Amino acid sequence: MTRHDSTHLKRHGTVLVVVLVIVTLVSLAAFHFTMAMESEHRATRNAGDQIKAEQAALSGIEVIAACLEQPKSRRGQLMSFQGVETKIWESRSVDIEDCWFTLSVDERSESARLNLYSLLEWDRRISGSAIRGLLKLPSMDERTANRILDWIDADDAQRIPGGEVNARNSVPLLTEELSVLADESEVGPNAVRGEPAWLDYLTVVSAERNETFDGSPRIYLNQGDLKLLHQQLLDAISIEFADYVIRFRQYGNADLLEASEGEGELLPIDFLVFPSRNFSSLGELIGSSVAVPSTSDSGSTLVQSPITLDGSYELPLDQMFDLVTVKSERRLSGRIDLARAPLEVIAAVPGLDAQTAEQIVRVRGLFGQNRLVSPTYRHAIGILSSAGIDPTIVSQVLDKVTVRGDVIKAQVKGRSHGNDPPMTCEGTEDASDPKPRQLCANRMSVEQARRADEASRMNNVFVE
Repeated sequence: MTRHDSTHLKRHGTVLVVVLVIVTLVSLAAFHFTMAMESEHRATRNAGDQIKAEQAALSGIEVIAACLEQPKSRRGQLMSFQGVETKIWESRSVDIEDCWFTLSVDERSESARLNLYSLLEWDRRISGSAIRGLLKLPSMDERTANRILDWIDADDAQRIPGGEVNARNSVPLLTEELSVLADESEVGPNAVRGEPAWLDYLTVVSAERNETFDGSPRIYLNQGDLKLLHQQLLDAISIEFADYVIRFRQYGNADLLEASEGEGELLPIDFLVFPSRNFSSLGELIGSSVAVPSTSDSGSTLVQSPITLDGSYELPLDQMFDLVTVKSERRLSGRIDLARAPLEVIAAVPGLDAQTAEQIVRVRGLFGQNRLVSPTYRHAIGILSSAGIDPTIVSQVLDKVTVRGDVIKAQVKGRSHGNDPPMTCEGTEDASDPKPRQLCANRMSVEQARRADEASRMNNVFVE
């Protein structure tokens, strides 16, 4: 072999090695490209699954809104979704997965919490009622209660030293803002997400529709047309009820000394007599009396209200009161839901105390008041009378309490695969207007969802 041939063979060997290196590098590049594309595909698919799971959860919130749009008597369908995995759509394509959502509706509406606006209104009527109410809440102390009131009331008068420093002087949009006023010692075992225990007992959004259980307009007792009012009450309730309401509007609540004890014949109702006063509360129908013109020697006779808590009526008392209202507004806010509120919140209502709150909780338990919809009672007077609450107290608190609430908080879990982790969303729906509106809808982390589930189970213990 010549020297030239040897050199030629070495060159061929070098080229072979170079080619092998290039092929290897290209193969590695192709492999990395393939793995990167596979990772991108998986990431894109996972992101798509998360989006579908989130949309499934949001679909569940829309289902809640659709159910809440119905009157109370027709909201039973909402309970059919409670805790049940519901398939949104069933795909016929192998490339598109089925999606599901599961509802977990808090059986306490926002009306089962103490409304800060109502708290301030109660304090304007009866000084000191706000601080007494706050002190009924778990883990609440007098210093924190005063700090809260300094923070939310409109005046600059401080209840405790430094209470008005950097105060908001108005009710916050979210109650979570108040957590900055809590001491670390107030964060108890019932706290949610590290917040003070009492925070879960407060709200700023509780409200309800001013309509009957069946969704019909209530009869407005303070309307100007007395003849029309009398006819409406006659058709819906009774002539005794209708007559008394008209006479109360015309002559007002009477003292026992204002009328004779004789039984003179009552003069017929004169609908041309202009009403002299309005009802401030339905509680004025209980145990009141009216001095009306009659043929007696004194010219008037005392007429007692036909409504007593232990009376027997053709129409049950709670259904009777559900048909009427003293408010012209279509939306009522801030009233406490006696059917679902915890004992501490009920005891915070001015006029009630721990003993009467225990009576109410005991009675509602006997009558199965743990349902989100279709409550046993259509009006708060049903629970109050069944609990044996004194008629004077019932008259005082009737305008502050209810047995319903149309602002509902719910957690919805959505998923797009059988084994994929769900996407949890928390939403608050306000159905106190004819068209429900979404107050908020937030995605929750796995840890937040776990804590909220635990808190929900603890919060619903009192309605079992």
